[in-house]
Amino acid sequence: MSLDEAMPAAHARTLDLRLSERMERDIMSAAYAPGERLREQDLAARYGASRPSVREALRTVAQSGFVEIQPWRGAQVIELGHGELLQLTTLMEEAYALCAEQAARKADGDAIGELQQRLSDLETAVANAEDRNEIYRLSFAIGRCIGLASESRHAFRQLVQSGNLILWQHRLLRPGDAQSDAQSLHAYRVLVSAVERRQAEAAAAAAQIGRAHV
Repeated sequence: MSLDEAMPAAHARTLDLRLSERMERDIMSAAYAPGERLREQDLAARYGASRPSVREALRTVAQSGFVEIQPWRGAQVIELGHGELLQLTTLMEEAYALCAEQAARKADGDAIGELQQRLSDLETAVANAEDRNEIYRLSFAIGRCIGLASESRHAFRQLVQSGNLILWQHRLLRPGDAQSDAQSLHAYRVLVSAVERRQAEAAAAAAQIGRAHV
């Protein structure tokens, strides 16, 4: 019997959530390839969890869009076609613009201070030509700050879900270069400045320009 099989229901749910988050991180870091089948028994051995916990975690990962669960065939890491990626990008653009607009109206001093710090971290990473994944992570952190500051839970959830999937695709397909980093950094500077100045329309426009690394 694995440890999670002996846990009370509330603790088991927490474990399932942590397990799903770990699976998502592993997919995003290319530990599993697009199209790869995920077998419950193999996952249970890899993560030291019970098969019921793995099954529940896979359902959560499927809700986030990273895997598909097919009857009698189990789970499989999704493969996004070009058209699907464009649709996903459109959804993220809409959510990000809405979040940026609302953040410009609602962000308090703490939220703006965190945005400034995240922007400073990104500036340092770009200046030092740090690892591409670190630049993506810091860029995504700015998007999360914008989403939280907007106080729009629905838009924030949409932003995070679509943003995670697009971030994963960037890591797989679009390594980027110094020029694209500089362009995105400029857009983030404009975005953070617009939020600071309470310029809602300018913030929404800047969010769409800087969406590439959300």
